[in-house]
Amino acid sequence: MSSVNSRIWILWVSLIVVAGATFGLFLMPKGKPLTIDIGSPLDPNLGVQDADAANRLQLRKQVDHPVTTEMIDVAATFSTKKAPNAELQDEKGNRVSLKSLTEGKPALLFFIEKQCPCCLGAKYFVEDLHRLHSGSAVVLGIINASGEEAAKWRKATKVSFPILEDPDQKAIAAFGAERGVYTTIVRPDGTIEKAYPGYSSESLDEMSRTLSRLANRPEIPYSNKKAPERLTSGCLFPTPPTHQETKK
Repeated sequence: MSSVNSRIWILWVSLIVVAGATFGLFLMPKGKPLTIDIGSPLDPNLGVQDADAANRLQLRKQVDHPVTTEMIDVAATFSTKKAPNAELQDEKGNRVSLKSLTEGKPALLFFIEKQCPCCLGAKYFVEDLHRLHSGSAVVLGIINASGEEAAKWRKATKVSFPILEDPDQKAIAAFGAERGVYTTIVRPDGTIEKAYPGYSSESLDEMSRTLSRLANRPEIPYSNKKAPERLTSGCLFPTPPTHQETKK
């Protein structure tokens, strides 16, 4: 075989090997990102940053939770009340009080039901508010989980604001949060400005403007086309287990 033919033969073999490898990669099964079925105006996939971790959250099936007039009326009764204080655990295992974290600055408290897919979607917008008001307001999440359960939620969302652990739901109940996605704004003096039993594009804008006003800053509007048009809430918090049930 001549040297020219040898080179041609080697070239053809190389092309076949490369083509075969490329075709094999194309056919090879690929890991798919987590896609949670959307059952409400709140897209839960917006808040997922780690699909593998989200797969371990044992999420409920998402259904629509429109905010009712009764929910709005009950939430309104918390305005101007003194915000409840509570000692909760942070991600490092330290016990911290809400008062110590929020005193002197306006605060936004975001209540998270650990298996609620709606809360994943809501986290996406709370992250935006946290970024917009960084340094002038405090944003905190409060989840009905602790330890490894809470760590899974943090990992799945790669959340940038602190998530405090309230497995007994005492702080959650004290703030009147019946469902995940409930949000409360606390004034710098420790009184409640407003409690929201859900959110929408309009309420998110109101929250942003309110945090600006309470921090004595020019109003920062907020607009995001991915936010639901009507007020929408999350999954009910379950009845927390009693001490005896926990022991069983």
